[in-house]
Amino acid sequence: MRKMFAAGMLLAGSLLANHAARANPGDLNRCVGADGRSVYTDQPCALVGATVRAEAPKTLDGSATAPTVRVHVHDCARTLEALRDGLQAALVAGDVNKVASFYHWPGIGNSEADGILKRMQALTTRPFVSVAFARGRDAADGDEGGGATTEKSGGASGIVIAQTHSASDPTPERTYLAVTAYMGCWWVHF
Repeated sequence: MRKMFAAGMLLAGSLLANHAARANPGDLNRCVGADGRSVYTDQPCALVGATVRAEAPKTLDGSATAPTVRVHVHDCARTLEALRDGLQAALVAGDVNKVASFYHWPGIGNSEADGILKRMQALTTRPFVSVAFARGRDAADGDEGGGATTEKSGGASGIVIAQTHSASDPTPERTYLAVTAYMGCWWVHF
């Protein structure tokens, strides 16, 4: 049955193409076939096993409009402050996927990505203390005051995440993430 339908559609398509080359485009009907594909014919849609294709809705002024399609696009961190706040919210929630959404992934291979995700998982499981801007890499090397700031991001070279080792071990853990601007957004990377 499918082969007969496919052969019929192929024949109808070739006849239509041959006829369309000679016909006035205003004489064609736009139909929807059983498979959901558009079918153009000079015959009524029902004769080719299709239904009439619905027209686009009209606007208030009477012109046709295309159907509205809503696409959700992840909002990226447009400022360093938004990056810091987003990371903090993700860490407080313990959401490794949200942390990963702030990471600069271009150029990362599968094996490297696995390692990065493991590091992120460790970040989300440790008790959270704070997220602050860093002015230099030395902020991650245990210098309590050296470079980390909770103030505005001016001159920030990265972000320092302060945590404790575990709920039973209050040993401080600090993780430095470098920041980079890419495609109008701010991202972190190890």
